[in-house]
Amino acid sequence: MRRFHLLFAWILFLVAPAAAVVQDERSEQMKILEEGKKHIAAGHFPEAIAAFDRLKQMAPLEPQAYFFLGITFAESGHLNAAAAELSEAVRLGPEKPEHALALGNVLTRLGQKRAAIRVLAVFDQRSTLNRLSPANLSELMKIYFGLEMTSEALRVLDEITRCDPANARVEFYRGKIYRMIGNLDLAQQAIEKSLAKAPANPADYFELGNIYEQRGLMAAAKKAFSEALKQRENDPETLYALGSVCLALDETDEAIRFLKRAEPAAVSLPKIYYALSQAYLKNGNTEKAVQYLNQQKAEESNLAQRQKEVREHERSWLANLAKERLEQGNATEAQALFQQLSELNSDIGQLTNTAVSGH
Repeated sequence: MRRFHLLFAWILFLVAPAAAVVQDERSEQMKILEEGKKHIAAGHFPEAIAAFDRLKQMAPLEPQAYFFLGITFAESGHLNAAAAELSEAVRLGPEKPEHALALGNVLTRLGQKRAAIRVLAVFDQRSTLNRLSPANLSELMKIYFGLEMTSEALRVLDEITRCDPANARVEFYRGKIYRMIGNLDLAQQAIEKSLAKAPANPADYFELGNIYEQRGLMAAAKKAFSEALKQRENDPETLYALGSVCLALDETDEAIRFLKRAEPAAVSLPKIYYALSQAYLKNGNTEKAVQYLNQQKAEESNLAQRQKEVREHERSWLANLAKERLEQGNATEAQALFQQLSELNSDIGQLTNTAVSGH
């Protein structure tokens, strides 16, 4: 999981007794903030949530508690709750670009593409983009890539090059973006430049293999994937890629050897079962081919069921959290949480408005 870090500078005025009280309050808030951040780093998410909830009660109009609470929810897998908290952080602290970056990341992971694009619109302004660190620029570029916003991703890559010219991964991501666009010439040139800077990088060779495969150069693709496999021997995606290329080259026995090595990962990658089915079919082993095809269908069904169960668990957990916020008298946060519930289940939209307005 990705993590976000934010530094806060507090300005304390020591010119009057009232200011001393403010200083004490600020010190306590900073203490709780640091406590919560330590809990996140240690993976103690319930403790982190409790700390940031206390901070919200002390300073309900300060965005940092909402921000870090959102990060905690994201780290613990509760993305809808994370989106609700980060939305509040953006509302209360619109001047902090890292808030919008974190929210855009979470919305992208939730598949809420339109909402993510709206949030990320702040980075259309060069002045906002310039306030991001090189690490956050890289994060923004990856979010744009995930959203298939290739022009924006390339623009951010140019900005990374400007402020961090020694960054060795710029050409790698440029190659991935050009491949997404379909410009395989520029994609290959970029990956070759990346390999010149970092020879034998398995990720570069894997990407080069993808480019060759798209070009229909299967022998060259096999060679590139084989180079990638030298440094990540049991990587299922690389083994699958090699198996698929061997199938295209009619090297069926070799394809089966690679795919059998990848088979333990087929529970989460059912396409491995399908490739094995095709390989055995080519080899004339119909019984094995049918067996693996049935396994692929069964595993896809199981995967869909597991995903459904996760969504149902998230829905129940989010509903309970929203009700808790309502009981605490925090209708604004409850509304945000109910809004995220409506993304999970459109039928709950009417209940959202009724529950909050009726409180």
